[in-house]
Amino acid sequence: MSQIEVLRDGSFRNDAHLRRQIHDVASGSFTHDDARLDGEIDRLGTLYLSQDRRGDLQGFFLVNYESLEIDGRELPVLYLGVCAPRPDVKGTGKVVRLIQQSIRDAQQWEDANGRKLIVWATTMNPFVYLCARKLFADTQPYPDGTFTAEKQRIAQAVASRIGADLPAEAHPFILPRHAPSIRLADDEIRRIATACARRPISLLDRFGVDEVQGDRLLLVMEIPARPREAELESKSKARSLTMPDPAHRRLAEAAESAERIDALKDSLEDMKSGRVAPTEEMLADMQRILEAKKRP
Repeated sequence: MSQIEVLRDGSFRNDAHLRRQIHDVASGSFTHDDARLDGEIDRLGTLYLSQDRRGDLQGFFLVNYESLEIDGRELPVLYLGVCAPRPDVKGTGKVVRLIQQSIRDAQQWEDANGRKLIVWATTMNPFVYLCARKLFADTQPYPDGTFTAEKQRIAQAVASRIGADLPAEAHPFILPRHAPSIRLADDEIRRIATACARRPISLLDRFGVDEVQGDRLLLVMEIPARPREAELESKSKARSLTMPDPAHRRLAEAAESAERIDALKDSLEDMKSGRVAPTEEMLADMQRILEAKKRP
């Protein structure tokens, strides 16, 4: 079972070994400018890590809590930076679970501060867009390319913040030549092409987002409300009620299994085609799901 660790307040920046591991893992998904990735590591404040039993890095996700001026007001923002899994664990949901942990942390931040976070990110990967729509709330632009006036103002403020000079008639969520020094790795391009053949996604193609030229799609999102299960659990704790241990364990296992099923489906396809060899962890995940489904 992989372990998730969260390093806050830039406490990871002086760890040279970890920095090298981040570069090594990122190289499996991107051909990147080392200086630009180092700049992200030095600028962003929170690092989510997934490690295997030996303590080796399996995936990472960098985020930052900051502010953005919109209509003369400073509003709280969660910026989602670079993330990547190690090549041998792609399709197993490692990075998805890091993102889910960041969402739980953001929900706690909103509860503690009584304010809603604006969430934004950029991508050139159509499946990152799908993941964002699945995990976050009100992800824009919508699949047909439309957007609300509120999210348009946010997108324009972000573009101004990052120095993207967009013409007035341009689509506010398309950033031409935003990051020409970062490209998808060849293996990642092939993997995306294979996945798109099974599930076509047209949004980036429709607007001519060309990762070779450094184009990016800007995403503006919200932190989702807490799930109904979490609300019920919170109310139960408030009434000092406890769930019987076996039932609690089954509920937790079922929730974990549900999070992994989609990722494991892709992994099975990759294994059948010979693109990915099964790892011990992938097989253990499958076994847990099968055992959970047998329980009443």
